Amino acid sequence: MKVNLENRVVLLFREADCLAKINLEIPIVALTILAKKDYFTLVTDSLQLIIEEFVCTAKRVKLEVRPLLLPHLVCVASLLEPGLTTLTWTKPDWKDFCHNTKEQIKNFDILITRVHDVYDNRYNGNKNKIACSKNKFLDNKINMCVLKKINLFHNN
Repeated sequence: MKVNLENRVVLLFREADCLAKINLEIPIVALTILAKKDYFTLVTDSLQLIIEEFVCTAKRVKLEVRPLLLPHLVCVASLLEPGLTTLTWTKPDWKDFCHNTKEQIKNFDILITRVHDVYDNRYNGNKNKIACSKNKFLDNKINMCVLKKINLFHNN
């Protein structure tokens, strides 16, 4: 997923920059758009950063806990929808959108970290304890069987 900044607008920025450097006349429309270059760059970079943070955070979810976190992932993904449908370059609410979405992605990232911690420490830890207990149990059974065989052998 990528922020939609038309390639022709980027080309217009470069061409207007080149015209300005060689002191040629720049058309008024190009000059107007060039004056907003920093604004377009800021919006593009901010929105692209949100997309990258979301993708990175979503990829962190381990396969084992994915069903548990799927509702939260869908909720955070739905926050991106206004950026895909209603947010435009001229609307000033892009800052609020970026701030709120970043905050929710950060909260989801914290949730992922906590769920992974619980999964790794409790589930896997208990699984290892059960495996160790099972091995001890089997060792004890084998030792008891050997002792019984020895007793039976001595009694005969």
